[in-house]
Amino acid sequence: MLVLTRRAGESIMIDNEIELKVLKIRGSQVHLGIDAPKKSAVHRKEVWLKIHGEPKAAGLVTKQGHEGSQVETTKERPKTGTEPV
Repeated sequence: MLVLTRRAGESIMIDNEIELKVLKIRGSQVHLGIDAPKKSAVHRKEVWLKIHGEPKAAGLVTKQGHEGSQVETTKERPKTGTEPV
């Protein structure tokens, strides 16, 4: 995961088409502005999960990250002894 620090009014560009701008920071809330092409689907994570299914169905596990953030990791499968080396 790439971690960047931005202040209010600063932006991050993704793939030359998507601008993610920090509009304001108030307490623990960060207000973001997203300028993306209409072809790009933009959803809050909880909405995305409802559309695409829960992480467990996709082989992902959700665990607590730093400062209470949710982090998704891939489940490790038990070793069977038949894996290629």
